[in-house]
Amino acid sequence: MLNQTTPDSAPAAGVRVVMHQVGPSIQGPVDSTATDRSGMFRFRFSADSQSVYLLSARHHGIEYFSAPIRGAGDIMPDTVLLVVSDTSTTISVQAPNRHIVIAPPTSEGTREIVDFITLQAAGGHLTRVSPDSQTPNWSGPLPPGVLDARVGESDFSPDAVTIERDSVFLFAPVAPGEKQLLLHYWIPVAQAGLTIPTASDEIDL
Repeated sequence: MLNQTTPDSAPAAGVRVVMHQVGPSIQGPVDSTATDRSGMFRFRFSADSQSVYLLSARHHGIEYFSAPIRGAGDIMPDTVLLVVSDTSTTISVQAPNRHIVIAPPTSEGTREIVDFITLQAAGGHLTRVSPDSQTPNWSGPLPPGVLDARVGESDFSPDAVTIERDSVFLFAPVAPGEKQLLLHYWIPVAQAGLTIPTASDEIDL
């Protein structure tokens, strides 16, 4: 079933749902269908025990994915709920908490920093999207003097994240629920002190 995350969780009719298979011989879309008036859809197939299946749906230009469905070991579920959301360009994106791990100094005279940021769209049931290609959906401060910053395994593609000097900018849509952004960067040991600026409600070191 395909539902929108509106306050009353209204079914989404007429939305194209795509089945993806990831296995030894097939990686990619294998079938598609459209939801009916009640948001229902159906796929008939023989599950490959070595594959994982995903369902996706595009709604208001945003691609949403189901949790992985394994063809082996587990009983294939009769019903899968895929939730999509309406969008907003005005709701804010908050960072409720941030976890920072500071490594010991290296022989090169730097410290590695692992910065784990939790983001959440404030609309509750809305996906935050940018009004144009130049405006980020969220931005946050980084310590001054950051070196070689990069994006780790996150809920967002590295292509949607830009790091400039002491700031990080996220251009990807932010769907309802908590989303994670993982950053790796280095700080010179010779730098006097370490300032950790934060726009988060809570920070753990």
